[in-house]
Amino acid sequence: MRAVNVCFAFGLIMLLPAGLIEAQTASASMRTPPPDSAAWPPLLTHVMGRLASHITRAALDTTPQPWRMTFPDSGLRWQQVEAHLRSALRARSVTPADSMFYELSIGALTVKSDTARIELRDGVTRPCANGDRPAGFGNVEQVFVVRYQSGSRYFWGGARSPNVLHGDRAPCSARRRQNH
Repeated sequence: MRAVNVCFAFGLIMLLPAGLIEAQTASASMRTPPPDSAAWPPLLTHVMGRLASHITRAALDTTPQPWRMTFPDSGLRWQQVEAHLRSALRARSVTPADSMFYELSIGALTVKSDTARIELRDGVTRPCANGDRPAGFGNVEQVFVVRYQSGSRYFWGGARSPNVLHGDRAPCSARRRQNH
């Protein structure tokens, strides 16, 4: 399982703009902090860890599963990242006929001082037949990486999440009977 995570994370990192990786390497040699965008590789590695069980299931089950994915408006070539994730997860688009679907939401990168953060949401949604709010469950976590300095060199560390909020949505309500 760990080998799958590492291989998948490496594959995802290969989708990052070449200039991004080169910028981190070049900035280290110039002894200046790496650009904020260089924080994405460790953050995406964390995302892959969160999706590991889904990726494993997809490797063993050839049935495409419905996924709704949302990404930030900037930072990376998200269409490529989404295509890679959809392939690994055997994901298809959500349709009105789906009784449940998976969700993944990666929030915008925010950097304050030497810490970069994203909000990561994942879960399962079950649309209610009567049009109420959907039921389901999910996780929300703040994932961060810290920019370190070793001597005169700077680098982004590994991504961490000190706490994950797990939650259930209220179940679908029964249809109200109308009295005539």
